[in-house]
Amino acid sequence: MASGAHAEALAAKIKLDRETHAKTVSERCHLFIAGPNAFIFYLGRHVQAIKPLTLYEFDFGQQIDGSYRPYLSYSEIVPA
Repeated sequence: MASGAHAEALAAKIKLDRETHAKTVSERCHLFIAGPNAFIFYLGRHVQAIKPLTLYEFDFGQQIDGSYRPYLSYSEIVPA
């Protein structure tokens, strides 16, 4: 990432791609992110458009099995 503006633009592109290419609204998005916290912050601002979503974390300390494990899951979108 070159800057905060770059992080925001990438997050907005993921949102747009999700809206354009998801086969159905309920199709779960799986993200394995290796990037700066600023990008994750901006992506979080678009989470309503990306849900349902599962984020994965790598087990760097090999406390479990040294692989990616789900660590945060957002449910389906529920109408208000």
